[in-house]
Amino acid sequence: MLQQILSHTPVWVWVILATLLYFGTLASRDRMQNLRSVTILPVMMACLSIQGQLQQFGWNALALLSWAGAVWLGAQIAMRMANAHSLRVESASHIWVRGSWLPLTLMMLIFVGKYVQGIAFAMQPALGTDTGAILVCSIAFGLVNGILLSKLLRVRQLLKNAPSAAALQTASV
Repeated sequence: MLQQILSHTPVWVWVILATLLYFGTLASRDRMQNLRSVTILPVMMACLSIQGQLQQFGWNALALLSWAGAVWLGAQIAMRMANAHSLRVESASHIWVRGSWLPLTLMMLIFVGKYVQGIAFAMQPALGTDTGAILVCSIAFGLVNGILLSKLLRVRQLLKNAPSAAALQTASV
């Protein structure tokens, strides 16, 4: 049965897996980034997640609201637990990010979760209307996406609270 599932998996799924592994491995290293590069991954993953929600459940209010609430909760929890030394914002074009395997772990959770969800819902189409399945999927994917978005939210918060370049130059004179 596993062989059948793997053989019927489209090639593009494996391309997505390889891409996620690449970006997750990059995230494991300390690096300088700009605001755009800090923004791309969490926004892309959130867009893919909401697209998956809409594809799986349609415009189901329970699915969308539980997903959105879980995104908010995941982001709040991650921001409160964040290491203050994992980010340093020098300017919008110079953001130092400490390497972490957490983004790869979160991306793999989403990938494996979506893969398993796809298999389960293909084998049991009635799950698409089951309240319990809708809540479990929406909350699980929302929490993980919220955690991924938390770094972007922290960067935005740090940029907002940072003195402007003009103020820094004035202060150093």
